[in-house]
Amino acid sequence: MCGHTFCSYYNQNNEVKKALFEGVDKLPFTFVLYQKRMFIDKSVAPDQDLKEKSEVISINGVPVLLILDSLLLLTKGDGKNDGKRLHSLQLSGLSKYEPFDVYYPLAFPNESNNFILEVVNEGSADVLRITVPAVSRRNRLELIEQKYGKQPSTDDDLWQFKIIDKNSAYLKIGTFVLRNLSFDYEDFIKDAFEQIVDLKIANLILDIRGNEGGMDEVNLFLAGFLSSKPLALSKYRQLLVYSKAPDSLRPYISTWDDDFYDRTDDVIRVDNRFFTWKEEQEETFSSPFPENKRFSGRLWILVDEANSSATFFLAQAAKENSLGTLVGTQTGGNRMGTNGGQLFFCVSPTLKLKWICR
Repeated sequence: MCGHTFCSYYNQNNEVKKALFEGVDKLPFTFVLYQKRMFIDKSVAPDQDLKEKSEVISINGVPVLLILDSLLLLTKGDGKNDGKRLHSLQLSGLSKYEPFDVYYPLAFPNESNNFILEVVNEGSADVLRITVPAVSRRNRLELIEQKYGKQPSTDDDLWQFKIIDKNSAYLKIGTFVLRNLSFDYEDFIKDAFEQIVDLKIANLILDIRGNEGGMDEVNLFLAGFLSSKPLALSKYRQLLVYSKAPDSLRPYISTWDDDFYDRTDDVIRVDNRFFTWKEEQEETFSSPFPENKRFSGRLWILVDEANSSATFFLAQAAKENSLGTLVGTQTGGNRMGTNGGQLFFCVSPTLKLKWICR
């Protein structure tokens, strides 16, 4: 399964949504994963023994390692990069949908309204056996906000800029998806760099952790403030498996650009399986801005396994052009390339399930 190909949560019918997303069959805690180990981040379970930073060893008698290995097979990611898949299985309780909440009840159905957990609390070697009630996503978020305060709820919350001190600034861009922003992202970035340049900030921390990608335009815009020359990427060739969508599939697929259906005039055959573009695709990041508006200090880019698609290309460009220092874990992309950009929305004619594919 590839990073842009998955059974879509977002456009299912109401019956499917109710069955998969709204059931009272979710865990009453959120968690982070480290090397296939599950650690509780926030707990809203009534049992006080279920604490933050505790490690969950098993759920309903099934070891966490087996649960994760099973769900990895269902989770989207680029090629063999399981880091992205594992990161996606972490549970924050914040997004509208999260893979663990969708796939776990399907793969490990639970007829009870409770979960039986084996847990090891921080600083202890004792394994505790705890029974906690199942919750719905909505109820869990309500309980989280009652206990931990207001949580990020919009894409606006994923963008942040602040001056840390006279030498350092912090720019957080948590998504390159622009359609839900209430502000102009270009103005946001311009204002940030104007402050950085005017204050002669020497160090910039660009935080893209948790950012799966989105619009390439953000990369192009950022590049103009970070480099006086175009940022070249390693050459690669884009491959397509079709030149024209088969007529037999047309009743079951849709997309936002009619040109996607027929690329006959735009591609040439590579072999008996693939086509490629007749004209080479753009391979540089650049955008014209005055020299005195560009950042010339040291750049630190915080990355993690979520970085795929556009944010993977940003990390790649930064590394290959010595633009800054990458700090964090291995990114979630694949140097063989992404399968994003030109997508079809497909509907199963029998199951009525919808998925996104390229």
